[in-house]
Amino acid sequence: MNRKKRRISKEKIRRVGEILGEFIIGNFESEFPVGGPSEDSHGAAESEFPVGAPPEEPRAVVEHERDDVEEQQAHEEAEDEAYDETKYYFDLADVEYCVDVAITEIIKENLVPGYNNPEKPPTLSEMFQDLFGEDHKLTKQVEEFEEYISGYEDQVHIDDLQEAHKVMSEIIKELEDWGGKQSG
Repeated sequence: MNRKKRRISKEKIRRVGEILGEFIIGNFESEFPVGGPSEDSHGAAESEFPVGAPPEEPRAVVEHERDDVEEQQAHEEAEDEAYDETKYYFDLADVEYCVDVAITEIIKENLVPGYNNPEKPPTLSEMFQDLFGEDHKLTKQVEEFEEYISGYEDQVHIDDLQEAHKVMSEIIKELEDWGGKQSG
């Protein structure tokens, strides 16, 4: 607990935050449905179908078309439900790749002393332990992030990815604000 921490420049700390933002947050947002408002978007597809028909069409034709549209919607909804089951799970390898790219960049730029071999990369939490100490809030947050992205049976659920995104966003914000907040 009384382990001597290495003094790392504020610029390097901020750069670590920039890399995490670019490679983890950026890749998460481009590859997975995370980062946006957590509202349900199922209503958008319904508004694409016309509510009524133009007044010049006969009523019987309109009702027949409406029945066809409703039948088609019911069929599409059944397909969407089957699809929904798979789109909420993502390959663990894709998630890990986003993190690995960030770790490799941090190593390449020599931002964390003691890690200079991209062939044997540490985990993000190991890097943060060396930067801030085992008991530091940021280290604990990185450990929480890693837990969210750990997956199950080589899959990561979207809820876990969204929570991981939130945690990483908080970490990055703290790293960007690092100047002057470093004490002790």
